[in-house]
Amino acid sequence: MEPFLRNAELGEPVRFLYKGTPRVLLVLLHDFPMQNIVLSVFPRNMRLPDRSTPNLKIDLLAEMSQSPHILSEVDAALKAKQMKTDVDEYLKTRPQGTSFLSDLKQKLLLSPGEAARAGTRYDVPLMNSLLLYVGMQAIQQLQARTPHGQSKASNASLAIFLVGAALDIFQTLIFELETDDDTSF
Repeated sequence: MEPFLRNAELGEPVRFLYKGTPRVLLVLLHDFPMQNIVLSVFPRNMRLPDRSTPNLKIDLLAEMSQSPHILSEVDAALKAKQMKTDVDEYLKTRPQGTSFLSDLKQKLLLSPGEAARAGTRYDVPLMNSLLLYVGMQAIQQLQARTPHGQSKASNASLAIFLVGAALDIFQTLIFELETDDDTSF
């Protein structure tokens, strides 16, 4: 609905969809008042833990160590924009004095024509690819470098140093990027 609502020009089919969506959600809410249908979906072959178990430690469940299956190529947008090698290099070596972090914002911006068509200044598929890829690489680095015999408490303080390059990227994006409704561009 977002692309149609952004321009506030609703054709007849979109208007029907707009009216029908809240009705479907209200029927679901009425018929299943104690459950959030969307958030409670899980695969049939998975057994959920009992939430009422005393002292349940979520991080100790076997399912927490399984990575989710991602059916798309996470780094496709990074490869298309020739950014993957730069990201990999920064994550591996974290070189001091490099222009990677300072150039990152500019690489995520769309040209004015593309921005007008997309309704945003940023290349959203590229940004999604970057965030997911950097997060996945940080987890892999953490799992590869953290000794399995250490406790979770000591791992938490060590984790910051092991994934510092990924945190640098995330921090740069947090501080450097503006929201799209910010008019100071």
